[in-house]
Amino acid sequence: MDTELPRQPYTLVYGTHPVVPRVLEELQRVGDPVVLVAPATPAGVHREDLELLVGDPCEDGIVQRSEPTRANRALIACTEDADTLVVAVAIHSLAPKLEIYALTQSPRVARALQELGVTHTLASDELVGHTLAKSLETPEAGDLLLQLVDTETYRLGERPVDEALVSRPLSEARATAGSLVLGIARDGHVDLGVGDDPVLSAGDTLIVLDALS
Repeated sequence: MDTELPRQPYTLVYGTHPVVPRVLEELQRVGDPVVLVAPATPAGVHREDLELLVGDPCEDGIVQRSEPTRANRALIACTEDADTLVVAVAIHSLAPKLEIYALTQSPRVARALQELGVTHTLASDELVGHTLAKSLETPEAGDLLLQLVDTETYRLGERPVDEALVSRPLSEARATAGSLVLGIARDGHVDLGVGDDPVLSAGDTLIVLDALS
């Protein structure tokens, strides 16, 4: 079955991990065009809300048909880590500069994916374990994390550092940005500026929490 890909840059989602319906819901809420590459439409997903490319994401031909060179980002959300590795290799060979995100079960696989060129990895077991542990220590911690990522009032975002803030401390950006600045992203790492006040550079990105209008 032929699938007409969006003309504008789109988000590619590969796989049928149980979190895929929720991810698609969030992406559609902010209006991002999405192409799902999966053997079938996952339960709870409305076919009319996205483009579905039917097929096994582990097949090179299916990945080629998704045209990752036209996408602005890709999420690998397979149920098996072995499949995630296969898809990552296929995408990176076709679109080495594409920003790739991957959901894994193991921190060890997450490190392997980074070596394969995956931009961002998230080990689900590690995330859930840390979140539950922090919630036990500080009951409100879990609620805080949920407020940051699951709310219709605020939205997490990224913003390049303005030229006027280059060589200035992070505290100055927090005082003038007009948003809640949570930290900075630098060379693939996040600095919250707790205990120190890092100096901003031209390549840094501010991680901000904005109120939705």
